[in-house]
Amino acid sequence: MVDLSSEHISQDVVLATCKGNATVDELLSDYPFLNAKKAEVFTDIHSERRRYEVLAEYLLLHELFGTDVRLLHDERGCPSLSNGYHIGISHTKGLVAMLISKTKHVSLDVEYMNERVCRVVDKFLRPDERAETTEEKLLHWCTKETLYKLYPDDVLGFNDIRILPFDRTGNSGTLQAMNLKRNCRVEVNFQINAGFVITYCVSE
Repeated sequence: MVDLSSEHISQDVVLATCKGNATVDELLSDYPFLNAKKAEVFTDIHSERRRYEVLAEYLLLHELFGTDVRLLHDERGCPSLSNGYHIGISHTKGLVAMLISKTKHVSLDVEYMNERVCRVVDKFLRPDERAETTEEKLLHWCTKETLYKLYPDDVLGFNDIRILPFDRTGNSGTLQAMNLKRNCRVEVNFQINAGFVITYCVSE
């Protein structure tokens, strides 16, 4: 079994997660309704990990809506839902997460806690940004991925996003980031727990 959870970030925004390392067969056995998605998932997707992620997405949608809501993607790969809700989706080792809202634009990114980010820090950290610990580097990485998804039409690069200085005093909070192409400031929420970093945005 996997660990499913959801929380209302605000009245109209819900963050849902599916944690665990179940196999595809275990998911299908534990949640038989997912078998109806086999033809769709197994025909076009051959990676075992990707099959698991898509099934976990539908599992979360079932938990959130309890109906047959379809997950759609536009030509850029941006997700949407057949019931008109806005959605953001992200996956990492051991975690599938989604953020939904009926009226707000949403985006999120997740990463599991690991040192590999330290090996590529020069690729995404600007000279005017500071990140010393692994957690701080992951927060910068995830925040930039979150803004990239929030502004798909801008085709943002890492240097087009600046994370403003912040002091992290706990495992959840907010930080500020700049979309330099638009010269606008965005508030990004973050959570660090159970070995994962989650960042997300909610926008009008």
